[in-house]
Amino acid sequence: MTKSMKLLIWIFLLLPILSFGQENDYVRIGGTNLSLVPPQGFEPSTNFKGFQMEDNPYAMIMVVEIPGPFSEIKKGFTKKAMAERGMELIKKENRALSSYEANYVEMEQEANGVVFVKSILIYGNETQTVIVNGMCLKENQDLFPLIQDAISTIKLDETLDVDPRSELAFTLNEELINLEFIGVVGNGMLFNRDGNIPTESEDQLNVFVDKSFATVNASDKEGFCLQRLSQYDDPYELDNDKGLEKVAIDGIQGYSLFAKNELNKGETIRQIILFPEDGSYFIFHASYQEGYENTESDVDLFFKSFKVK
Repeated sequence: MTKSMKLLIWIFLLLPILSFGQENDYVRIGGTNLSLVPPQGFEPSTNFKGFQMEDNPYAMIMVVEIPGPFSEIKKGFTKKAMAERGMELIKKENRALSSYEANYVEMEQEANGVVFVKSILIYGNETQTVIVNGMCLKENQDLFPLIQDAISTIKLDETLDVDPRSELAFTLNEELINLEFIGVVGNGMLFNRDGNIPTESEDQLNVFVDKSFATVNASDKEGFCLQRLSQYDDPYELDNDKGLEKVAIDGIQGYSLFAKNELNKGETIRQIILFPEDGSYFIFHASYQEGYENTESDVDLFFKSFKVK
């Protein structure tokens, strides 16, 4: 599996009990051509494409689009690959969704001291993969079967033309520099120079701008930014010459840093995290090879075009 595919899968994986029942009506998921019958108590989310329980922030059904081939993405959902990331594969079976090949996966994942159970439908083709991820706490024994039922009701309308950007919380000036839009991933957008995955451009520039799915407790904002740096697959060392600097884009305060890949000595990343007052955050990530005159200034110019809708 290529490094780009691993990054896309990494982006995805980094995501009082009521008396529940199943609603009767199909509801379309905004910004997609998918619809399903959500469990009772699940409402369309304002934080991501999908549904969320108002009284249970750990219970949700989320759609994530990945601009990569299904044949490669599904390799990340094997027992071995998932175990390497601290996840346990419970069940996997082949399915179909409309004209698409699909996989159905059930898994467990521990995060921050709690265990999640997930019911996941993955489908796609050689250019795009879609992951519908239903999840809740393992302790919610009455809820998970209803999430499983909801995932089983998913329908795809291939005649419906949708704008994947329509549900995003922000815009970027995509005409400002030489970048091509690759696709929407979660709450964000992915770009590179040539539209290929992996990119074949000389500077190897990849840009991803995203909004968090939920609020976070980030009282130590500088520490939060450094902690995010440690979550990438490769180890990165902070560029102390440029340091961690305060920035503001579109009136939102945050921090910017540069870091160097310790395994690939020619690669640099630029990371910015902005912290709106609602407790969410926006993260800007660019990776590129050093030694190209306009790359750093292009990234800076593009990031500064960010506007909240």
